[in-house]
Amino acid sequence: MTAALKKLGNSKKIRGRISEIFFSIQGEGIYAGLPCRFVRFAGCDKACSYCDTLYAKSIGKLMTVEAVAAKIKGAAPIVLTGGEPTLQGEFLAALLRAVKPRNNSPRRVFLETAGSRPLPPGAAGLFEHISFHAELPLSPDAREFIRNISPAPFTLKIVVRSALQFKDLLAAARFLRGFPSSSIVLQPLSVKKKTDKKSLRKAVLFAGRIQR
Repeated sequence: MTAALKKLGNSKKIRGRISEIFFSIQGEGIYAGLPCRFVRFAGCDKACSYCDTLYAKSIGKLMTVEAVAAKIKGAAPIVLTGGEPTLQGEFLAALLRAVKPRNNSPRRVFLETAGSRPLPPGAAGLFEHISFHAELPLSPDAREFIRNISPAPFTLKIVVRSALQFKDLLAAARFLRGFPSSSIVLQPLSVKKKTDKKSLRKAVLFAGRIQR
């Protein structure tokens, strides 16, 4: 853990905006099916048309690190999600420090992010896994975010929409070859909690082509 992260995480009185805290089963990505405690950060600077948690864009409830940590005690893995957690970098670092005080602490902590802001120095290596949602083609900022979180294990999450081009997916896959701990998840578009059939077929088609 870097000195910068230790300094940021010293105070349990740092406050952040939280949308909700709950226990559930991870429903997406390579850890689908894993029982977890979720901390949903409030606030987001994205405008994804397919967002299924629009309520998390509100200001949420102001809570201290100490209060949040008390609600997620136990052995269950923790998922920090949003909204967008990186918009509250100081609070994110302090909470991470509270639930994982040492690099070898056994508590598994996952991050779901669109990479709106860089992670606090030293934070990436404390996560069990990072799910990074990005649009294709990968922007320079997205590529830089990936470089900054490496060598932490991460997944590039791609929502399969009609506008998605295979050439952009192929370019992203080639870029990720330089990151051995990376993977790609193609997530079919969901509309009103129902999987879009065209998106599902496209995801299956692209997944088959990318394996060749």
